[in-house]
Amino acid sequence: MIDDIRLYVQKAHEAQAQIEFWSQEKVDEMVAAVGWAAYERSHAEACARSAVDETGMGVYADKLVKHQKKTLGTLRDLHGLKTVGIIERE
Repeated sequence: MIDDIRLYVQKAHEAQAQIEFWSQEKVDEMVAAVGWAAYERSHAEACARSAVDETGMGVYADKLVKHQKKTLGTLRDLHGLKTVGIIERE
């Protein structure tokens, strides 16, 4: 398990290095693509099934609806949000 975590962290660092200098527009496109992929029914179903199977808690149908609604909410919250460059100065 520790080796898996190390691998995931390494891959995250590699991905970060690839997108470090992307424009705001390109980052926005990537975030939207990831969000809509997560919202897609087959992916939402897999997440809902995994949540119920791994925890033994909850109702699959409810988890599915929650996953899709939370994904839409996150997409809405991130739309138009500045995430590139200096975000704020004190």
